[in-house]
Amino acid sequence: MKKIRLLIWFVMIIFLAGCMQIQLWDGYKKKSNPNCVWNLDRIVNITWEIYITPWNFESYYDSLANTQSGLKIQVYEFTEKRIRELIKKLAKKWTDIKIIIEDKKFQQYRNTYKDLLALFSGYQNIQIKSDKQMWTEYIHSKIDLLDDSFWIKTNNITASAWKSSREYMFHSYDIWIKESLDKVFDKDWMGEKIDTKDIHPNLLICNINCRDWIESILKWANESIFIQTQYITDPSIWEILKNKNNLSWFQIIVANTDDNSELLSYFWPKKVKKLKKPYVHAKMILIDNKYLILGSMNLSENSLDNNREIWIILIDQYLINKFKNQFDKDWNI
Repeated sequence: MKKIRLLIWFVMIIFLAGCMQIQLWDGYKKKSNPNCVWNLDRIVNITWEIYITPWNFESYYDSLANTQSGLKIQVYEFTEKRIRELIKKLAKKWTDIKIIIEDKKFQQYRNTYKDLLALFSGYQNIQIKSDKQMWTEYIHSKIDLLDDSFWIKTNNITASAWKSSREYMFHSYDIWIKESLDKVFDKDWMGEKIDTKDIHPNLLICNINCRDWIESILKWANESIFIQTQYITDPSIWEILKNKNNLSWFQIIVANTDDNSELLSYFWPKKVKKLKKPYVHAKMILIDNKYLILGSMNLSENSLDNNREIWIILIDQYLINKFKNQFDKDWNI
């Protein structure tokens, strides 16, 4: 009897995983699985979540600590001491660990890539690579691939990400998206070309399918645009936003830096806000309160056209509301 119950639970889990395809996005139309009758909101809390910093370090740490067979990290910067020590502990348990990290960061003199090589030397099951084999300008993506789940984040693995920055972290157990991320990571690891068929419909992978999609979704907005990002410097994105200035709801929150002075002067404070604290390192776009895009990409030419960046497209209303509530709080500070 016990075996039968376990079998029933296993079948239900597979069924629910199939229903996750309800959230697919392809060609600006939702694809739904007609065999699924579950309401997505009923299962959302056990399948995925958005965490907002500055807080929630424990959720991230614990998920990494619980992985056993393998851990893949692709990140621009990695200086968080607690996660570094955790990597050592996992290695001692014979977890297979692969890290791809930028070795020539923009206007930064510390070479974290070399630091990690030295720190983890002697651990046979920790492998570290830069993006040299990838032929990208920067490896700027921020993902973690665990045994049965994944993280897509706006933040690097640094202490400031959890202490003083506004960041968003998406954690999910979706097996199809994880399979796609694994394929992207593995091809980056080997220096192989990523094909569009490798990319799940919910994923944006720069420099492959980002620019056309982002420009199209911004042009397509007919009710509202909410953006929370470090800065906006891409000329094409600028022109699109200028043409969308008359939307009923149009608000942009950016970091309090000189890069955003022109943005503020053009759109005025009613449309754009420079947030002093916490520091805005987020990279978030919400279109028509229906399509939420979360990931590593700044709205710059380099990010769109030259870097490895990874975003995910979310249409779940629970996640959208969670972001919008935080956005409104930041806007009203």
